[in-house]
Amino acid sequence: MPFESLRIIPGVDVEETEADNAAGISESNFIRWRDNLPEKRGGYTNFVNINYIGKARALHAWQGLSSDKRFALGTTERLYVTANSNATDITPQTTTNNLNSSTPQFTLSTTSGSTIVRVTDALQTSPTIYDTVIFNTQVEVGNILIFGGYDIVAIAGASYDIDTGIPAQSTTTTTIFPTFTLTDGSAVIRCDIPNINPLLAATAIPYYYADGDAVSFTVPTEVAGVTIFGDYTVRDADTTGFSFTANNSANQTTTQSLNFSFLNLTYYVTVGPQTQGIGYGEGFYSSYPESASVTGASVVGGFATVTLSGTSSFQPLEYVTVSGVAAPYNGTHKLTSSTSNSVSFQSGAGASVGAGGTVSTLTSSVTGASVTAGVAKLTISGTNYFLPGDLILVASVGAGYNGQQQITAITSNSISFVLASGATLGAGGTIQGYHNSGGYGTGVVPTSIDRGTKITATDWTLDNWGEILLSCPRNGPIFTWAPSQGYGNAAMIPQAPIVNSGMFVAMPQRQIMAWGSTYTGIQNPLQIRWCDVNNYNVWAATITNQAGGYQIPTGSLIVRGIQGPTQQYWFTDNCWENCWVLGDG
Repeated sequence: MPFESLRIIPGVDVEETEADNAAGISESNFIRWRDNLPEKRGGYTNFVNINYIGKARALHAWQGLSSDKRFALGTTERLYVTANSNATDITPQTTTNNLNSSTPQFTLSTTSGSTIVRVTDALQTSPTIYDTVIFNTQVEVGNILIFGGYDIVAIAGASYDIDTGIPAQSTTTTTIFPTFTLTDGSAVIRCDIPNINPLLAATAIPYYYADGDAVSFTVPTEVAGVTIFGDYTVRDADTTGFSFTANNSANQTTTQSLNFSFLNLTYYVTVGPQTQGIGYGEGFYSSYPESASVTGASVVGGFATVTLSGTSSFQPLEYVTVSGVAAPYNGTHKLTSSTSNSVSFQSGAGASVGAGGTVSTLTSSVTGASVTAGVAKLTISGTNYFLPGDLILVASVGAGYNGQQQITAITSNSISFVLASGATLGAGGTIQGYHNSGGYGTGVVPTSIDRGTKITATDWTLDNWGEILLSCPRNGPIFTWAPSQGYGNAAMIPQAPIVNSGMFVAMPQRQIMAWGSTYTGIQNPLQIRWCDVNNYNVWAATITNQAGGYQIPTGSLIVRGIQGPTQQYWFTDNCWENCWVLGDG
């Protein structure tokens, strides 16, 4: 049967019979006419009546565990979460400091045998344990080579601590930058830096940078007509350094240190939990201390997992005290994850398991107390891990002080709270931290307070990990946010690659798949990386996890990756590839 053209008569004719109106429309619903042709009636219904800052680039809707509906909007200038017709600005904030080593504007200090490095940055105001710092320039102290992203694990006055996972070989504040030696007419550059990794000292190749490895310099150093920037292949590695080949030859023989001995740090600052009101639906509606017996302990990839007897209620980001187990489990730790019978936290290598032991909410000894205008201030021994808004139990201090209190202010070695009545000081005493519990996914979302510069983005990718929002600005890190975390803005995942073109969550294993990613800090537009199953804090591949990576061999950049019904689809600028999980290996 040959095709014939059909010219539809404009309008709706309800008077003619359908036979007489063969080329027209006799009945209609929800249509309109444009250029004498019918089309569905357009229009929209406002979800919210809010003016957002910037041009919209990505939108993602999801539901919390309390069935609360939310959507995230990434614009060129902001990242928002909207729920109950209220928009919250959760845009990541950042600052970058280039610190002079000769003034000096910074100090790095180590204690022999400890994986902790204490950092003092004269240009950074009020760092917190919720912040992440990225060392953009390599620097070495106590034989610990520091480079990449680290969580701030503790605050000590104007300084802060990071856990490198590498035990220091000395107690020192002496810092060493990589020093480049260039030879006139040669493209081969010698880089001198103590190159023994204490974690590999007993192996055949004990180097931080071994032959064939990639070394990345993410801050450019221009010297003798050569710009040292990007990824290079290591050659001639030994205990004092290594060599690599630049893109062009030097025009003189000279030496120069990386970034001229300036330490370049980027902070992603996170507004931590704010003080919340007491009352169901407006904050924490119950609280209690807890202690659990340890039944086993192990360390994998720098993270310790302690199994507990019975069922426990410890939560990620809480600080707990581990005692009676063994080094380096014992001490105060911030939890990275938890289950009903285990807790995990960052730990050093070489742990041994002791007999028994306990995990409990924090307890600190009181060394002094005072009252000013109805506000009590208790000084405590050791480092203060309590936060404003925490509920605590004060015991054996004195009448008025003792009992359940809510912290209103803190310093590095003290806490303050409002007194209900006059107080008398006794001898000694303790402060014990409480679990703060409430309806999961409920409570007051704190107002964001600017402690840095809000980032801008040309594009965003958004997804959710359960009730947690994941966001990635194009060519940036990966961030998390959820009301239950209590953060005022999105927090960076420091273990994840620090630069990515985008990401999505692969199912059913639940792994973040990041593309245009990196292993070295320099972006590879064809690199895919993924985290371990059900753990976005583990990205380093080992034989005991399912983290990993793959570089697509064709094309020049990955345009997009998406999760299909049974497999993933990857699109480059000239091809597409699909992949799927074959098993647990």
